[in-house]
Amino acid sequence: MKWLAIIIGVLGIILTVKPFFRHASWFVRIGDFPRLQILIVLVFALFLFFFRFDVQSVFDYVFALSLFGCVVYQIVSILPFTALYPKEVQSARAGDDDDTNLSILIFNILMDNQKYDEVIQLIENYDPDIV
Repeated sequence: MKWLAIIIGVLGIILTVKPFFRHASWFVRIGDFPRLQILIVLVFALFLFFFRFDVQSVFDYVFALSLFGCVVYQIVSILPFTALYPKEVQSARAGDDDDTNLSILIFNILMDNQKYDEVIQLIENYDPDIV
């Protein structure tokens, strides 16, 4: 049973450490997104390791400290996306004023389009802020 806790913990540690390697492969980047699930795995392994087994050897202490460090890192990574963290952007206020609205005109034009006047007319008709 102790080996199961070690395997689960090593999996959590690997998934926490892998994103530090700057590589675009999905195999390396896989630990970037399921942070909550990785945190659950790490906490499970840490509790299982501490409450089920006697921590006696140097390996046990280093492993438990590594698990704890990964738990702290995952919590710090998740915290900005929770309600516990202060907002960085103010909420939008509803208003009827046209100055508070942003209009964007997006259209697709072929490279060989020769109808310049129609495109200019479209832009003038809608008068967008951004084309």
